[in-house]
Amino acid sequence: RRQLGAAIAGRSRRGPVAILRPDRHGVLAGRLPGGLRVLVDLDRRIPMASGWLMWPGGLRREDARAHGANAMMATLLTRGCAAIGGDELAAEIEGQAAVLDGFSSRNAAGLHLECMAASLPGVLRRAVECAQAPRFEPEELDEERRVALQELHAEQDEPAKLAFLHAWSRLYRGHPFRLRRHGSEASLARLSSAGLRRTWARWYPLGRAVLAVSGDVDVDGLLGVLDGLLPEDEPPAAPAWPGGVPRYPERSVELRVHQDREQAHLVVALPGLPFTDPRTAALDVLLAVLGGQAGRLFLALREAEGLVYHVSASSTEGVDAGDITFYAASSPERMPRAREVLEQELWRIQAEPVGEEELDRAKALLVGQHAMGLERHGRRSSLLAFHESFGLPRHEHLRYRTRVERVGARALRSLARELLDPRRRVISLVGP
Repeated sequence: RRQLGAAIAGRSRRGPVAILRPDRHGVLAGRLPGGLRVLVDLDRRIPMASGWLMWPGGLRREDARAHGANAMMATLLTRGCAAIGGDELAAEIEGQAAVLDGFSSRNAAGLHLECMAASLPGVLRRAVECAQAPRFEPEELDEERRVALQELHAEQDEPAKLAFLHAWSRLYRGHPFRLRRHGSEASLARLSSAGLRRTWARWYPLGRAVLAVSGDVDVDGLLGVLDGLLPEDEPPAAPAWPGGVPRYPERSVELRVHQDREQAHLVVALPGLPFTDPRTAALDVLLAVLGGQAGRLFLALREAEGLVYHVSASSTEGVDAGDITFYAASSPERMPRAREVLEQELWRIQAEPVGEEELDRAKALLVGQHAMGLERHGRRSSLLAFHESFGLPRHEHLRYRTRVERVGARALRSLARELLDPRRRVISLVGP
């Protein structure tokens, strides 16, 4: 096909706006005037498209005074911009059976869109307009602040969430990941409409963004939409990340929150890996062995002794830090035994090599889940945008199966000994 076999050049009154060249995997890529980077993953099987307009940022960009700003901006981002009001925009997007939302995570922020292929030019235009000149209306801000404060107060009735928040606040000392993503009473009170507009313009100029689109895309039409919306000048350099690497605990810490509940909630948190670490695939395998649907923790704590209502193992990787968390919900009288069994399983995976059959089963689970995810336009475009935003290999996700299958029992045991060190654990317990 023409759009895969040659470079695609769009033109405007100012001359060529872009040359998108296919890379070795067929993804069209280029950098537009003003700095915006564009990636297009063509897939004509279904007349739909998904896209992500993404910047490095999110919670990692915040400090104690500003935390909650990204979550608030993500909520308000599609509530109106200089070109169109919020109600009109909502009706327009809904009328096209499309989705256009802001998002904010630990490491990134931006907009996400899903639509029929024929609607892509219009939906993309609105996304870029929202990114360039969001209104952040005072009335909308006041309403969302009220909702955010209600949710903050309601967290006292969510013991599982409290257990995680307390664990992260102690694990990530001196680092933004210790902060509550939706802010505190004090930080929410400091947010203003004008301040949010200044913050957005400083942190997220269009020229520092990556736009990745996957699906049935008219590339010439996409470039035509961007014509006239592009900034004239290159953006200034991104502000430095606040804070430094976390001050992880050097000895085990236990936190207790006493609540009169019928359940007890336990979180064990440990330092993990940044997403740039080459061992992230091995960590996935480790957690699949422990926390998979037929993993060791489920079999030992639920099937064998019926000690817990729920048990899980997970990890989160950030730009410069990460964590591993184990969670269990149990009755108060059974929690001591549940903790004992959890400790035994964390010790056992460090002391004994994982058997070949168990290792193969964990790998098959990961590879299968990953392959199913790549069938979705939204998943492929989000991975392309994320990798490009952080300077990672663009098609790192295509190597995932190989990386997982190369993980051996010896490497897994070595990683477990390093990362599951009991001296670095933060234990958070909420319950009677």
